[in-house]
Amino acid sequence: MRREYYVFCLLFALFITATMASHKEASGGLIADGLNPIKNLNDPHVVDIAQFAVTEHNKQSAAHLKLVKINNGYTQVVSGGINYSLLLSTFGGLSSRYEAIVFENNSQNSRKLISFRPLHD
Repeated sequence: MRREYYVFCLLFALFITATMASHKEASGGLIADGLNPIKNLNDPHVVDIAQFAVTEHNKQSAAHLKLVKINNGYTQVVSGGINYSLLLSTFGGLSSRYEAIVFENNSQNSRKLISFRPLHD
């Protein structure tokens, strides 16, 4: 579990670095805040973001995953919205654990699935 946590942190840091550059270039903005652990993983809004990630992944890949649990998560405030990085437990796929990254644009009330990848059991 500890190894997965370090891999998750490394991948998330790489993702944030890449999105910082693209968001800065696209909007002229800068990262507004650092990484923040999600304190309440059962918050209805966080659960809604996780469910969005699973549903969107299912649409894009014709999978039939079902969300079981949010294991861990971080947010990062960026220009124009919030990046959510979530470690999810699922049922119905080749893997039972996934990392999902979702960008939520507050001003346009929209979400985009950036990444959804399996974590090896």
